[in-house]
Amino acid sequence: MLHRLETHAGPHNEALEEPVWTLTAFPSDELSTPVIWGYLRAESHDGFGQAQVLGVVSDPSRSWPAIAASNSGEADFAKWVAEHLAEVMYDTCRRALQAQAANMDFTFPLEKAAPSATLQIEKPRAAQRTAPKKSRKGRG
Repeated sequence: MLHRLETHAGPHNEALEEPVWTLTAFPSDELSTPVIWGYLRAESHDGFGQAQVLGVVSDPSRSWPAIAASNSGEADFAKWVAEHLAEVMYDTCRRALQAQAANMDFTFPLEKAAPSATLQIEKPRAAQRTAPKKSRKGRG
């Protein structure tokens, strides 16, 4: 789902050599559902822009508890995102940016295929906590 789109005509203060494409997984709630956030920033001589997309992973086998249950859970999840979500999320951002730029009579130099991106994972707080400490009861 396209979350945010911003395109401006004219040069930007910060020159980009290449487009920026990032992917981040974060929790939508404390326990289960990962959300994937994709961010694409691009620039041309005639303008610059950014787009953000969100994808919700509702598959129970890809929930935070399932990811945490395996030693290779995070790596497996990152691989799954790369194989099944990254391309369509990039394509959504790319098409949205190009459509906005076309309305302003320019285009962005974006490849059709998604560039590689390492998935950054922000774990749910519940997964970051250690086991609760046992309470000490007074003797008596």
